[in-house]
Amino acid sequence: MSNGRIGPETALIVRELQEIKNRLRPLPSPQPGAPGAPGAPGAPGASLSADFLPVFKAEIFNRSVATATDLLGANIIPDTPNSLFRVLVGFGTASRLDVRITKGGTTVTLQTNSGANLIVNAGYIFDVTVTNNAEYNFRHSDAGSITVLYLLVFEIPEAVA
Repeated sequence: MSNGRIGPETALIVRELQEIKNRLRPLPSPQPGAPGAPGAPGAPGASLSADFLPVFKAEIFNRSVATATDLLGANIIPDTPNSLFRVLVGFGTASRLDVRITKGGTTVTLQTNSGANLIVNAGYIFDVTVTNNAEYNFRHSDAGSITVLYLLVFEIPEAVA
């Protein structure tokens, strides 16, 4: 049982550690903005600015979607000029995920997965490079309604991507 005092061995170790600490010379501080300077990217203890964290854009969970219908109720627009949308998707029916890009009133459709259907109940992740002067949405390629098991879209800012 401890009486609140440290033993002679512990006291000796503490004194030795204090002597070692006193002999150490401090490292020179890096110039502000230099690599390793406090607050600089990659510096110990530095955190990413909120400007560089992924941004939630859209989510669908277990919803039936008719053919020739955009999966999202409204197009999504990137918050940063050059970034990417990271898309996680899974369908309950074999179908292809198409990315729809609208710019200046014109919409084009790009097929994902090399134009092949996604496997039923499998999760896929696609990175879609985006710009903030266009709007984006998604469709499936099936001739009937399908169940979108899950669709999750995050925007990854360019400095992180």
